[in-house]
Amino acid sequence: MNKSLDERLFEQLMRAPHAIRKTMLESRSGGEGPKGPGCRGGHRFMPPRGPEAFGGHHGPEAFRGHCGPEGPRGHMGCRAADPGREHGPGGMHGPGGMRGHGPAFMRERLLGVIAGYEGGVRQKTLTEELRINPSSVSEMISKLQNDGYVERTVDPEDKRATLIVLTELGEARAAELEDERQARFANLFCALTEEEKEQLIALLEKLTAPAE
Repeated sequence: MNKSLDERLFEQLMRAPHAIRKTMLESRSGGEGPKGPGCRGGHRFMPPRGPEAFGGHHGPEAFRGHCGPEGPRGHMGCRAADPGREHGPGGMHGPGGMRGHGPAFMRERLLGVIAGYEGGVRQKTLTEELRINPSSVSEMISKLQNDGYVERTVDPEDKRATLIVLTELGEARAAELEDERQARFANLFCALTEEEKEQLIALLEKLTAPAE
């Protein structure tokens, strides 16, 4: 799947806290840290704990407000997306809708991933891409199926395997989600030029790369 520059940058930003925390814990236990100019492995220190370890936030909320009404405006005069919107598969339209990174958010994310595979995708592939346990993926797929967004079909290349495909309702919702997603990215990274985004991606990849 081809990913936009904003998507690549967002993924790197989401991976960075985990990679940095892992390096800090390895250093604390006396393991080898990253090597390179100015780097020293094997130092022992106590990493910060709890939400304050990374500024008190995890996920996209960590960047909210930088380009919004409560924070400074970027060079394009951008504003942050409204965090209080509730919509989407799995009860997001109704009283059961959830905000942030709850189950409904994850189902919407799953819906978007399925949409990226023309002709359907196996559950194992979804598990690997989302990096969550298979039982959670299976539960989300069942919920999406019950809500009419996806269906299971036989894989024509392997009759023993099952593919997860979008229904017409699922395709329509996935398209809406993609438009909303790109709008949020535009607000999130509005202060950066395309060149600056590329530079930040390269720096994050270098920072979080496994030690050789």
